[in-house]
Amino acid sequence: MFKMAFRSLFRYGKRTAITVFAISIGVALAIFTKGVLIGVDLDSTRNLIKYETGGAKVFPKGYFEDMKYFPVDKFIEREEKEEIFKKISELDKDIKFTGEFISSGEVMFYEDPFPASGSVKAIIHTLPYNQEVYEINKDNLEGSWLEKNSDEVVIGSKLADDMKAKIGYYLTIQSRGRDGFLQAFDVKIGGILNTGNPVIDASAVYVDMDFTDSLFELNGGVNSIVFNWGNDIVQTINQTTDKVSIIRAIASSLGDFETYDWEDLSSDLIALQKTKDASSGILLFFLFIIATVGITNTMLMAVSERKNEIAMLRALGYKGSYIKSLFAIEGGLIGAIGAICGAILGLLIVWPCKVYGIDFSSLMGDMDIGYRINAIMYAAIDMKSIILIVLFAFGVSVLSAWIAVRHSSKGEISEIMRRI
Repeated sequence: MFKMAFRSLFRYGKRTAITVFAISIGVALAIFTKGVLIGVDLDSTRNLIKYETGGAKVFPKGYFEDMKYFPVDKFIEREEKEEIFKKISELDKDIKFTGEFISSGEVMFYEDPFPASGSVKAIIHTLPYNQEVYEINKDNLEGSWLEKNSDEVVIGSKLADDMKAKIGYYLTIQSRGRDGFLQAFDVKIGGILNTGNPVIDASAVYVDMDFTDSLFELNGGVNSIVFNWGNDIVQTINQTTDKVSIIRAIASSLGDFETYDWEDLSSDLIALQKTKDASSGILLFFLFIIATVGITNTMLMAVSERKNEIAMLRALGYKGSYIKSLFAIEGGLIGAIGAICGAILGLLIVWPCKVYGIDFSSLMGDMDIGYRINAIMYAAIDMKSIILIVLFAFGVSVLSAWIAVRHSSKGEISEIMRRI
């Protein structure tokens, strides 16, 4: 039976090629669409954890509720911070950590060397110069990172573009220190950071903690401790529950502190992703419907053109179950070939999109879509999704062939011959 079905593929080569082509295009399109959707989610989460939330943060009690207002009246003091660092180091050496003081501020710049004078709102991130939690490297940093006790700052690339700023230009920063007093000080731009996270690139100013400790009267205190772990984003996500439970247990044992993981800190993004997942699910559902109709229609046409063959097989004494199985196997072979070719084609399309990305800058401009990605979107290769799509195409092909031949083989042989 299998041998007969295999020979039929070549006996009706043109029809087989058309059916395989239709299945391949449907599978490749589904793999590409799913790859882009997964890639956007993964890239956005990566940029969020790498540059914004870390894997988790510890706050003084009450800070989290007002976090969007950047309160400066709640602190983890120096001794408390160092005790948390010590306990974490003793218990889990894979967890990296740093203290951070964040405040809202205004960056003022003046004509000469700037093209014009003005000011922009910014978020001031006061960090130790030797922090290892946020990913800063030569690939995303122009110029140099913070240095101990230096007045040089690092600013986001979009913020630099808005001001027409260059490395070496001077700025005046006005921000709030401990308990809300205003402080203004002059700094020099030492580096420009391009993270791909639009929130950071458009608003972040990084300042060395040793330099601002006395300016903001921090006395070694911070309003958050940031933690990270894992060699890549997938490992960080997978280990979140275990690592956060360790951090939470230590922090709560040492004081009235609150621990939140990256999902807690990005509830707006998580909500957006869930909305996107629902709409993308609907998109993929209609895509599968179209593919199913296309495959079914092609298989129906292929079977209907071979009614004479079905009648001949019936006349030779073959049972209806044998004929249906024969065509189902043939449909399965066509579906398998088409699905595999489509998977290869889909991977060939997705791979360059994964490596080089898809540039939507001409369409998006400065539009904020809520995700932590810039105008270049990177796809992802998800083998689980690819396997499911291939199995779906194969199953539809088998089922379509079975349904088509079931209808065509009904009735007496004479009746089938009259329908030819």
